Amino acid sequence: MSVVKLGGSLITNKERVASFCRLRTQRLAWEIASANRPVIVVHGTGSFGKPPAVQHGYDQSGALSESRGEVVAEVAASLHILRGHVLNCLVRAGMRPVGLGAVGLYRTGDGRIRHYAPEPVNALLERGMTPVISGDLVPEEGGGFAVCSSDLIAAHQAVYLSAQCLIFATDSPVLLPSQGGKRRTMVGELHPEHAAVGEIRPTVRDVSGGMFGKLNAGFDAARAGVETMIVDGRVPSRLRDAILGIPVRATRLRAEVENGGGSRVPKR
Repeated sequence: MSVVKLGGSLITNKERVASFCRLRTQRLAWEIASANRPVIVVHGTGSFGKPPAVQHGYDQSGALSESRGEVVAEVAASLHILRGHVLNCLVRAGMRPVGLGAVGLYRTGDGRIRHYAPEPVNALLERGMTPVISGDLVPEEGGGFAVCSSDLIAAHQAVYLSAQCLIFATDSPVLLPSQGGKRRTMVGELHPEHAAVGEIRPTVRDVSGGMFGKLNAGFDAARAGVETMIVDGRVPSRLRDAILGIPVRATRLRAEVENGGGSRVPKR
């Protein structure tokens, strides 16, 4: 079992509101299908979910009260459209996906998952279906709503199901300053104590926390023993090979320093 997270910026055009990258997502769907392995697909919201949330002040407050129900409804309607696009691509690739909104699975509190209803996901897996889950605004403990990010969901699913691997497919590799800081290079391995990790901060205009949130979620999965990596989903065949366990050019997230904390990045 693998959990694949398709980044919102990978499957949508972040420069235009509610713009879906159909050709790229279809290619990714074919890669997932051709691997022919059991998976759960989680996808980000990109330009379908983040612009309205930011527009209505979520990035400043960190939550929405019950009185802002119209915002929750607007975001939910937009994400329903995006989820449909993703499902259609997976169906065309020969898969049997079923979409699940996070609002029916999760409750959050203080930025963490506080309640999870596993029955829908488990029932689909038992019947040979592929659950497809997206980030969403979900009920918050104590009232109101908060974002349950797709990164958090992907890591939670990987840990809960004891997945073999968690793959974050993004629209860019993990680039960090090289020695001297004059240029940025791809890093093959990261652990929580890596000096550069401490310099990464939440993205102000990204309600899911950007790379900061992704790394935190990924490290949680790594600590639970799940092989976790970040791959550049723009590169053809890279996602498929990662699912198959073929060595690929990626950033692997470790729970702690291993063998001095360094690793070479495969050239593929």
